[in-house]
Amino acid sequence: MGFPSYEQALEILCIYAFRKSYPQKGFQWLALRVTQLCGKLPLGLRMVGSSLRGKNEEGWEEVICSLENNIDRDIEEVLRVGYESLDDNEKTLFLHIAIFFNNQYVHLVERLFADGDLDFKRALKILENRSLIEISFSSRIVMHRLLQQVGKKSIQKQEPLKRQILMDAREICYVLENDTVNSLLYSCQLTYFKQVIR
Repeated sequence: MGFPSYEQALEILCIYAFRKSYPQKGFQWLALRVTQLCGKLPLGLRMVGSSLRGKNEEGWEEVICSLENNIDRDIEEVLRVGYESLDDNEKTLFLHIAIFFNNQYVHLVERLFADGDLDFKRALKILENRSLIEISFSSRIVMHRLLQQVGKKSIQKQEPLKRQILMDAREICYVLENDTVNSLLYSCQLTYFKQVIR
């Protein structure tokens, strides 16, 4: 399956940004520019369009600037725009879904966050509205593998001892050996996740 035509790409963006198939008055040039910068990638158009919904012209300009400043503008960098627009709680849920909970049932993941400070239902709805996840007919959380890569790379950019999630075996061993406070937190978290997922 090939990429959409330029007109189809613009329509995809507009459906998610304006909830109609054409640009809102005053946003024509901005919509054309974003479509061009997303490289006619349907997932990117959908996700960036969702993140632009309700923003004013200045908000659109910021996104355009962000896309333009990525020299390569590879797929992951286009998709990163949607991730960067999230608040800290939404980013936390995004990262946990990307690493642990893709294709898991909503009720199961909700149980894991029940005792925390995260407003799970609100954050999940925002991720869904911004096309960062989908909820399947069987009530599973589904995240595209390219967005999972965005999550993994975001974690890898964090300082090793300050990472929200540890993925690499060497890092896990290092933290468990050298950071007693975080090692207790990570080991408890890992044990809890294993018990609930079983």
